[in-house]
Amino acid sequence: MAIEFSCPFCKAIIRVPDNAGGGKGRCPKCATRISVPKTSTVKPADVPQSNAEPFVLSAAEGPPRSEPKPRLPTNLPAAATVAPVVVEFDPAELTRPRLGELPVDRTATTGAVVTRLKKRNSGNQSWIVGGIIGLGLLALAGYFGFSVLLTEKLSGELIAGTAATLDLPPTLIDKNQFKLPPADVSALLETLQQNPVPLNSLSMQIQLAGTEKGLQISLAAGGQAAFYRVNLSGNAAVEKYLSQHLSQLEAQRTLDIDQAATEFLVQYEKVLSKKSPPESITVFRDSLALTSLVGGLGHELVAVHGRGLYRCAYQDRSGGLYYLLPPGLTEFQLIGRKHVDGKTAVPAEFRVQVQGGIAPRKSADEKSPAKSSQSSQPPLENGEKVSSDGDEMIPGKK
Repeated sequence: MAIEFSCPFCKAIIRVPDNAGGGKGRCPKCATRISVPKTSTVKPADVPQSNAEPFVLSAAEGPPRSEPKPRLPTNLPAAATVAPVVVEFDPAELTRPRLGELPVDRTATTGAVVTRLKKRNSGNQSWIVGGIIGLGLLALAGYFGFSVLLTEKLSGELIAGTAATLDLPPTLIDKNQFKLPPADVSALLETLQQNPVPLNSLSMQIQLAGTEKGLQISLAAGGQAAFYRVNLSGNAAVEKYLSQHLSQLEAQRTLDIDQAATEFLVQYEKVLSKKSPPESITVFRDSLALTSLVGGLGHELVAVHGRGLYRCAYQDRSGGLYYLLPPGLTEFQLIGRKHVDGKTAVPAEFRVQVQGGIAPRKSADEKSPAKSSQSSQPPLENGEKVSSDGDEMIPGKK
């Protein structure tokens, strides 16, 4: 039994074999691809008899051809009333419905797809926006957590003792640390052994002398300074911080020494050959001498008094930090040293109370320092002397 239905677009009455129900084909009249219902949707009374030859579809895609149905006779009496023409699908034009495919008209399909896409995109956008907000909140929380970690300062009160002079052991930079040809290093160290270089300021006297093993650096108080030893032992916050960061601080200090040591010998050779003035090597008091005389923590903590910033001058094996400051102080501050990039490695801000003196220290396993004259400076060459007050100043303070 044939299935009869009307095209949803041109309203033509279409007749197909009953085994084509649920398939798809093109309307013979308007050529629109439409779905075939499984049962007739046109009442028999509505189907007129017509003398017109029915539309026949041309061959198209689909399963293998089946025998075409005979066409309706053309000599039937004319219908009493005018009605749409009944047309048949070419069996070759019919296709079976695919899995999950619903027979819907073209307009309805387009609208449904657009609606689904809008809903899907709307849902995706909601997820994307929500995800971005969530990630932003996590990043913000992480940033604030990291900022708190960086800005959480080591603070509190510390005790310091003072002494006018101290006999502190020198330190030695091994000759293998210099990144220069060994012959050049040996020649320059020999010259420094005969003519040690003073790097003095008002607060300290530093001497760089060559030895067979390397460059020896010794320290003594200047004429306008006294030693202040800050005791950090027993401070739980400092000990916890050092347990987490001391290796990084020491690694940075070692890197700074290696770089400054080689630069010093290069610059010293230029001074000897008259290519640079003697004052050009005073910068190595901080970058090389003081860096070599302290440990990782001392390298990053500076004392504050009045307008001055004072680098740590010495660090002993028990962790005591020595600063050369004006005599007679009763208190000063200890803060993290700010680098040229504006960053501070150690977030510290201590108030230091000066109480009592410094016990004499001279361990059997430490060498005595090389002698450094308080009244005169050893010549660099031909009586030339180097002296510079290199204490840093705090901008804006008076």
